[in-house]
Amino acid sequence: MSQEVPLVSSPTNILTIQDVVLDSPVWRANVLHLEDQIDQFEKWTDGFIRALKNYIDALISKTCLKY
Repeated sequence: MSQEVPLVSSPTNILTIQDVVLDSPVWRANVLHLEDQIDQFEKWTDGFIRALKNYIDALISKTCLKY
């Protein structure tokens, strides 16, 4: 039998309330990692929106020229 692989991986570092309250290195590392992921997502969405706008503008200009 094959094992089922979960779609979402479980975190390797389990955070506790004590980690948060004590401002532990584990907590800080997780916060910095999350911040990096958010920055990357913002850059991706900015690029996607820019490309989508260019695509829509190109479609509009081509359809307007035909009529």
